[in-house]
Order: sequence, then structure tokens, then C-alpha cells
Amino acid sequence: QRQMCIRDRSSTQAPLEFSGHKYLRQILTLSLLSGRQVIIKNIRASHSNPGMLEYEVNLLQLIEKVTNGCQMSINKTGTRLIFRPGIIDANDGQEVKHDCNLSRNISYYLEVICMLGIFGKTELAVTLTGNTDDMQDQSVDSFTRSFNFMMEQCNSPTANIKVVKRGFAPLGGGLVTLR
Repeated sequence: QRQMCIRDRSSTQAPLEFSGHKYLRQILTLSLLSGRQVIIKNIRASHSNPGMLEYEVNLLQLIEKVTNGCQMSINKTGTRLIFRPGIIDANDGQEVKHDCNLSRNISYYLEVICMLGIFGKTELAVTLTGNTDDMQDQSVDSFTRSFNFMMEQCNSPTANIKVVKRGFAPLGGGLVTLR
């Protein structure tokens, strides 16, 4: 009941505005947790290839799968995103399957999904396919150990993250499950 009041009140507040592409994952995660709408402007506006990259759009698609009622609007050039958060509810506990963009490691996606899973309405069950290791992001194994260590420090249940199949950049083929 109280959480509902907070959500209703935040929907009347002005959206928070950000500029640039840095911290996109953190902004989206905090928007979902707080229930606040965000507008992100000037996403790579001064770059030779302006706008959101494929892996960022792919992350938005995953967020859409594990939430209910999210609304996202990206302008034609991809330089402006309006994000209205919904409820963290992964299809009533059904397994969500997602093909991660091969430009980034699966741990790029896990950083968002694990945080959302803690505060979700129902139990989160996700299967991600893509790269388990690359030169840009933390490996899935390293992420799992560090995330579970943090959860243990808070006396919270740990995430059950399993690497079913390994896949390396640029070909992918990895399979990771999260419960």
C-alpha cells in the first residue's frame, strides 16, 4: 500500500533529466527502483555516429521483458531517451529468455538484472545468451563471485547464476541462467 502511494506521488513529479550516455545502466536501474521518469538527452550527440548503440537498445529490450508497464521512447536519431518505469515483475515468474548483443559481455546485462531481481515483485528467472568473457567487461564468473559476496555482507540470499555454456567474443554462444 505504501509503495503504491510513493509510485503515485512520483508520477506527478517532473522527470529527472540527464545528459550523455555515461551511467545509462545506473540511471535506468535507479529510475525503476524509485519509480521516477527520466529523460536522457544528448546521447553521443557530438560523436561521428550519434545516438544509442545496439547493445544499449538491447538492454532496454531486456528491461522491458523483466518489467511490466515500462514505456520507452527513443527519438529518430537515438540521441534522446524518455524512460517511464514500470513494475519489476518478470512475466509472473515465468522464465525470460534474452539474446544479449555480442558487443558486450553478459555481465553488462547481469549488473542491471541482478539489482532489479532483488526488488522484484516475483522471483526472477532469466536465461541470457551471448559472450561470457571478453576484453571489455568483467567476466560472468568474477561478477557472480563479487555480487554474491556483497549479498552475503547484507545477510541477503545470494543469486543463483550458472554458466551453462561458455561463449567468447566475437562469436558468442554462451548461456547463463539467473534465478
